[in-house]
Amino acid sequence: MHNKTKGKLVFLGILLYLDGGFLPRFSGYDTTNKAVVLASFILTVFTAYSIYKDIIKEKKKQLKKKEAIQELVNNIKSGNIPHIQTRSIILKSNEYACSEIQTYLIETKNKIVGTSSSNSGISVRMAKGIHLRSGSGGSKKIYNDVTDQYLGNLIITNQRIVFLNDRKGFEIPYKNLTSVFSSDKNLILQSKNKSYSILINNPVIYEELIRVIAQKQLH
Repeated sequence: MHNKTKGKLVFLGILLYLDGGFLPRFSGYDTTNKAVVLASFILTVFTAYSIYKDIIKEKKKQLKKKEAIQELVNNIKSGNIPHIQTRSIILKSNEYACSEIQTYLIETKNKIVGTSSSNSGISVRMAKGIHLRSGSGGSKKIYNDVTDQYLGNLIITNQRIVFLNDRKGFEIPYKNLTSVFSSDKNLILQSKNKSYSILINNPVIYEELIRVIAQKQLH
């Protein structure tokens, strides 16, 4: 939902609250106040209709986008593999690029995020203001899942999948690709015992592209 529509919803809520207080006492108002209440009610109806139109428009937009994505996926399934120019990687013999996009590699690890201290033992008063403490003290490490994002270029060719990043770059030849699947805005690549999660819009398109190319390479 767009911010503009959200703003209209807030405004509609205020209008409904006011109407709920004014309308039950409508008959007791004078002509001027009745005109104000009616104007407020008309504005409420107009705002509600405007929100309805925004929602319908957004639904149509999403449906059109979904149909376009499905059409592209169907084209890929039928064997229409795109060819693009790239200067990001050195292409091998008989290799061509099919897709290149700037995106993020997502990596989640269980890391130390802090420590908690603990103390035990006894404190003995030796003199006024002077205490002797005996026992033990220490700290406990606190772990939690931490997600890091690495910006890079994802390049899909007819021979491999490459992610360019100076720290977390990787390359997967199709013969080493175990599986590929998409969920929400993530493209998940599994290569033997290593998994990579790529944050990307419309990941189903890239999933299907990789599947079709991999099947051609391995059969």
